[in-house]
Amino acid sequence: SGVGDFDFSRSGGATRINSQGLIETVASGVSRLNYPLIDGKVVGCPSHLLENSATNFISYSEDFSQWSIGGTVTITDNQIISPDGTQNASILDFTSANSSSGVYKFSGDRAGSLSRSIYLKGAVGGETLDLSDPHMGGGSNITLTTEWQRFEYISTVENTNSGIWLKNSVGNIIHAWGGQLEENDFVTSYIPTNGSTVTRSAETANNSGDAST
Repeated sequence: SGVGDFDFSRSGGATRINSQGLIETVASGVSRLNYPLIDGKVVGCPSHLLENSATNFISYSEDFSQWSIGGTVTITDNQIISPDGTQNASILDFTSANSSSGVYKFSGDRAGSLSRSIYLKGAVGGETLDLSDPHMGGGSNITLTTEWQRFEYISTVENTNSGIWLKNSVGNIIHAWGGQLEENDFVTSYIPTNGSTVTRSAETANNSGDAST
């Protein structure tokens, strides 16, 4: 009868994980069924994404040739099949690096809680590195597998030039794609960028049902 239908709205595109486990962009006004991804494989049924507005402040989320290098690290772009199914992920070669080497991207001064996320996998598995902020201590020490995983690091307020920092992966080769920095205390769905920040619009779903349903 259509009584249970709701009115969905979102201006602009947004990403989801599809039933094949790949990140894809859906068109403006199209709702998103997002599949759970565990260790690189779809596990279970999808859920309906309904997110607030969010901005990715990392201006080059996939082009690591635009990121900065500290110490001795070699970046080679477009070498690996990424989580979106195309050959646009990068190789980060730390084999000649020292303990202070790293790859990082600044995003300017940010306010409030900050969430950083990035898709990583190892060339052979077992590689370790630190995911943190260029101007903060602490961070998250992570271990990679040979499957893509989205890693995150969430911190409290910072008022200086914020960003993402990958460091201390001495002797390792890792693969990277999809860096994201948000002014949130949680990580939202991936927002691709290419040269500027990008904002995903908020979504609404209203007017479903009647008094009996």
